Amino acid sequence: MRTAKAQAVALAARFAAATGQEPRTEEGTDRIRVEVDLPSALSDPARRIVLAGLAAADRYGHDFTGHGAVVWAEPDLRRAT
Repeated sequence: MRTAKAQAVALAARFAAATGQEPRTEEGTDRIRVEVDLPSALSDPARRIVLAGLAAADRYGHDFTGHGAVVWAEPDLRRAT
């Protein structure tokens, strides 16, 4: 099993490759949040990459902001190394 930090790095790479956007990472006391802005259109392969990344996280979500859609995923820092 990967550590949460290793999983966050992998998520950020997946999100960047799929969206062409720079992911943002924020570390809290018990989790690491990786979020990325979604472009207005995603190809089917890119959508599958994003969904696979979300499925691998302990928590995930999809938010709408004034600037567009954002997906986020959180690996749990309590994960065993």
